[in-house]
Amino acid sequence: MREYYFSLQIPPSEWLYYYKSPTLSIVCTSEDGVVLQIPAFRFKVFVSYSGVQGKFKLTVDKHSRFVSLEKLK
Repeated sequence: MREYYFSLQIPPSEWLYYYKSPTLSIVCTSEDGVVLQIPAFRFKVFVSYSGVQGKFKLTVDKHSRFVSLEKLK
């Protein structure tokens, strides 16, 4: 298993764009410089009135397939 840590700040107005197009992916860079492409629907559980923001941990298997996504703070 591999773990990637990253921070996101997506304001509510921008999140609507992802919400309306669930096939889109969010592209971000992990703390160790790896570019990650994560389907937007994976973040639905983390949406609040202020959009999606915080520090996250993405876990993938040895084939880089999704295992879990957790919000850390």
